[in-house]
Amino acid sequence: MSKDKLISQLENTKNNYILALQSEKLFRNPLAINQVEYATLRNILIDKNNDTDILLNEYEKNNYRNVISPSIELIKQYCIKTGQLDIFHKSELFCFVKVFRNALVHDFKFNFHTEEIKKLPLKWRGYTLNQKLQGIDVKFHHLKQDDLPHLIEDLEKEIKSKLN
Repeated sequence: MSKDKLISQLENTKNNYILALQSEKLFRNPLAINQVEYATLRNILIDKNNDTDILLNEYEKNNYRNVISPSIELIKQYCIKTGQLDIFHKSELFCFVKVFRNALVHDFKFNFHTEEIKKLPLKWRGYTLNQKLQGIDVKFHHLKQDDLPHLIEDLEKEIKSKLN
């Protein structure tokens, strides 16, 4: 895979996330629910006794995973194939995303590995991942929805500036 292809795939991930984010906001709007085509989903969204918030929160979690997990995996695979894995491991941003990815795909809890603990704290745009988070559930304030597109943009900048 070329560097341009990698960046293109990250752009697609970002755009898909923006669409999903807008659909989630739409689903939370009572006036828009009647526009939902799929009857079963519409009924769940209308019937507040059916744990609508749980449904939408799970949808939101899934969207987080769908942005972060494939993005960092694509970058890692690119680095492996191009012999740049050392750059991947030295980048604070790549490490930040990798640690967050691990939390998202493993029970939605921060469980730092020994190698990750050595790199803590990891910072990005005012967010800090530190050892105090060990064993803590990931909450949406740890990385807000509207910041995920910026995260992808920063990953693209990191790729352009640090990887060949």
